[in-house]
Amino acid sequence: NIIPFAEKYRKSICNLDIQITGEDRSNIIAGMLDSSMLYVKNRDVLGYYAPEIGQGPIITSIEEAGIELMKLNYAQSDKAVLPTNNKAALKFLKENGFKIQASVKRMILGQKIDWKPEFIFSRISGNFG
Repeated sequence: NIIPFAEKYRKSICNLDIQITGEDRSNIIAGMLDSSMLYVKNRDVLGYYAPEIGQGPIITSIEEAGIELMKLNYAQSDKAVLPTNNKAALKFLKENGFKIQASVKRMILGQKIDWKPEFIFSRISGNFG
């Protein structure tokens, strides 16, 4: 179910990112998706991994997609940053030899953001989630 980026999926990826992060980050991610890998099932984008953006965000709408995309990312990386609410990702990382180094609180300014941390399997960077 993992395929390389195709232009026809760009809008779906941006919409998925909004749905999961609660923010419109299209202007940040849209120009850097050419090297991304997608988890597609029945022509629906259920996740993406963009290795060229910051720390390589992995955003999905289902756990299975997140784990499969994590396998790609963490085959080459030994550092992970993700929300502690994502129990499936934490379990995967622990089973693969990762150890928790630190935990920090997410800071927000303004109104509460409706996000779904359980579907964020890797973040862009500290300032973009």
